[in-house]
Amino acid sequence: MVVDPDTGEVDEPLWSALAAIANTKEAYDGTPIKGVRLIVPTRADAIRLAERAKADGIELVTYPPRETRSGGSNGRTVGSATPTPRRIAGPTSYMSGPKHTWRDGAIDSRR
Repeated sequence: MVVDPDTGEVDEPLWSALAAIANTKEAYDGTPIKGVRLIVPTRADAIRLAERAKADGIELVTYPPRETRSGGSNGRTVGSATPTPRRIAGPTSYMSGPKHTWRDGAIDSRR
């Protein structure tokens, strides 16, 4: 686990290994990969690590859906170019399209 769920501390040797894989685009056995994505325990961890991950070549940082943590709805992705679709109103109204973009780790619909 890259981030300790109890303390929020990053396992630095593991982080370095994942960053190396992300930058070489190869697993240790030489298998080509498209990218590295991290799942961290909480939204706060995802926000805190998003810029560091981007700088280290890691594609995105996300956290698990709330139902797996505390009984809520779905999780969100931080640092991704595409937000997780989310029902906001009506039977066919979903958050998507050009009016919704990521900005500083949050969805910006001011355009």
